[in-house]
Amino acid sequence: MRISLLLLALSLLLPPALRAQCGDTTHTAQATDGWASCQVAPSPNPARGSGHWIMYDFGYVYTLTHSHIWNGNVSGETDQGFRDIVVDYSLDGDQWAELGSYELPEASGDAREPGQSGPDFGGVEARYVLLTALTNWGDPQCFGLAEVRFGLEAVTGLDPAYDNPLTIFPNPASSYIEVDFGQIRPQTLRLVNLEGRILQQYTGGIIPARLDLSELPTGLFFLSVQGQDGRFHSRSFVKE
Repeated sequence: MRISLLLLALSLLLPPALRAQCGDTTHTAQATDGWASCQVAPSPNPARGSGHWIMYDFGYVYTLTHSHIWNGNVSGETDQGFRDIVVDYSLDGDQWAELGSYELPEASGDAREPGQSGPDFGGVEARYVLLTALTNWGDPQCFGLAEVRFGLEAVTGLDPAYDNPLTIFPNPASSYIEVDFGQIRPQTLRLVNLEGRILQQYTGGIIPARLDLSELPTGLFFLSVQGQDGRFHSRSFVKE
């Protein structure tokens, strides 16, 4: 079974005019017809730190094929549009893999902007897709995106509750955590706070399986591990 699925940023919170564009292949230049971020926030993928990003949740695991992107197209504000982006995907929203880095052209600001072909996902299986903007087309503060459409195919025989091989214990923790990498062959390990600041980092050589938390304040933290295959795996934990 093949599914063509339209996903709109924050579609449940936006006016019906935006959600009604399923049958069109162009985009308007209205300010209400899109999404904008003017303040950085911690990324769902701790490896990305804090920044301007948007995450799509398909609800189930699908095979992803192609995509089509309409960049920020508000008349007079197209410089807010994403320029250099990184695309990540995940089965469970916890363990992430990088699809690649891309440059999006600046939108025209025309009332019938046609958009452009986006990344080819090549049949990867995912429930979540994360677009992180590294640069825009010149605006000093805000980043904007109008719409993204994905080509999806149903997946059979795959449990959406994908097992993350990375395990942390104890959790909550007080003075230390121990890390079980499972089948991961770790290349880089980072301990990151909610603001995306890297508090501990180890690369190459011997990656420790026990981390000292005695200098950390109480709160929520993320452990991000990149394997030698390039894939990212992450877990959150609480320091009491």
